[in-house]
Amino acid sequence: MNTLSSSIPVSVEIDNLEVLHSGVVHLENKSELKIKISTLSLTFKFLSDDGDVRYTGRTEGNNLFIDLYNHNNVLGEGALTPLGFGTVNNKKVYITYFANTLVLEKQSRRFEYVIYLGAEND
Repeated sequence: MNTLSSSIPVSVEIDNLEVLHSGVVHLENKSELKIKISTLSLTFKFLSDDGDVRYTGRTEGNNLFIDLYNHNNVLGEGALTPLGFGTVNNKKVYITYFANTLVLEKQSRRFEYVIYLGAEND
């Protein structure tokens, strides 16, 4: 649980998922972003090809690698349905993301994410 000050607790829940952390990252001339939660690691990589907008993922131990293909829209693209990717303290961890491309030539992007924590043994 987060606090606004030392005495005001704040929590956010969506469909039985507690928002653990959320943030915005600005990227320029970078194609990769890594987020670490406890012993878990997520690596997002922006790639382009002739296909549609999509993402693929693979795991290696406690590491999840998500390749974001053709996320080049100024209006943004992402996954707003929580994606489960691991467990911390017997609770499943989920993420949603949304990326806006500001200047494609410079790979300037605004990357928003929300990390959720499910119920124990979810």
